[in-house]
Amino acid sequence: MGFLGSSDVAAALGRSRWTTPLQLWAIKSGKIDSPDLSDNEAVEWGTRLEDVVATKFAEKHNVKVMAYKKRFTHPEHEIFSCELDRIITGTDELVECKTCSAYKMKEWEGGDDIPEEYLLQVMFALGLSGRKKGHIAVLIGGNTYREKEVIFDQELYDMIIAGCLDFWSMVESGEAPVATYDDGDVLFSLYPEDVDEVIELDEKESSKVSLLLFDCNRLNSEIKAREKAIDEKKNMVKQLMGDCNTLNTDDFKATWKNQSTSRIDTKKLKEEKPEIYNDYLKESQSRVFRFKQLKKEND
Repeated sequence: MGFLGSSDVAAALGRSRWTTPLQLWAIKSGKIDSPDLSDNEAVEWGTRLEDVVATKFAEKHNVKVMAYKKRFTHPEHEIFSCELDRIITGTDELVECKTCSAYKMKEWEGGDDIPEEYLLQVMFALGLSGRKKGHIAVLIGGNTYREKEVIFDQELYDMIIAGCLDFWSMVESGEAPVATYDDGDVLFSLYPEDVDEVIELDEKESSKVSLLLFDCNRLNSEIKAREKAIDEKKNMVKQLMGDCNTLNTDDFKATWKNQSTSRIDTKKLKEEKPEIYNDYLKESQSRVFRFKQLKKEND
């Protein structure tokens, strides 16, 4: 894991929807393991279908496309390395084969628009391999084929390398990137222990953390106020509907229908059938974060 590959670039730059900088940092630092994708069907079929996508590209353009597993490394920074997915023989052009679900169709429909993660990945590979043009061929939902072209941009490539160097300096120094809203599980993996110890902060750090928690209080209040306003407006519409279960306007359709749900009465099960309750009891481990504002003596 001692290098950054093309598939790591978006996460290193904080532009990935799937991996945060903190998660990537923890993996590259050896603090947590990479996610186990061996049983992930989407990953399995994505790999299986790459050959299908490559064949489609070759037939459409009447070219020969071949897998190309030579590894390229940055001439000054050996930590940056990549292999090319495929190349068009007889040219300096590469082809990146992708698959995605039908829900991602809109990401590939808009002219020259390319999902940012894939643009960064291909630009990184172009720069390291010294190529000027790349193609992204994608099979969407198993039945829709699209292509995008990527022309090498030196300025963007230099920005990618600079950003990745900043990220790697944190890997080497042990200084973690700032956590984001997606990092709850990563933080628990990094800090699973519950040590009975109090952290006392200096005045500067105390002010900084207090501001974060004041913001949490403010946002919680705003959420509650918004939820209350939403429920109030919903109830006004329900009152108009009365016993009718459907309402139509020029812009909306609203329904208010009865539905029933069935849940296991765990309290009763535990009391009357404790042996069955215990057999099916699943324990999970977590750390619960809570905070409260302290009252000052003058308050």
